[in-house]
Amino acid sequence: MILAGCGSNNELATHTGNVTDLIEEENGTRIFVEESEDNTIAFLITDDLNDGIELDNNVTVYYDSTAMIEESLPPNQGRVERVEIN
Repeated sequence: MILAGCGSNNELATHTGNVTDLIEEENGTRIFVEESEDNTIAFLITDDLNDGIELDNNVTVYYDSTAMIEESLPPNQGRVERVEIN
């Protein structure tokens, strides 16, 4: 299943892993994607990109590689363009 957002694919980075947490927020849903034990990134996705993402889904998140990442633990990445449920 491919969930598409708008934007160009020119400068998209990817992060693939399992969804370990979902938090509903005012501007969408924050998903925590763990690629490995020391490599988890939190992504804020809008409702139009969230079509049935659940805990433990294996997903690939495509995001704007030029967007600033918020340095926190785990890091927070915005500007998600698309999410694929693998």
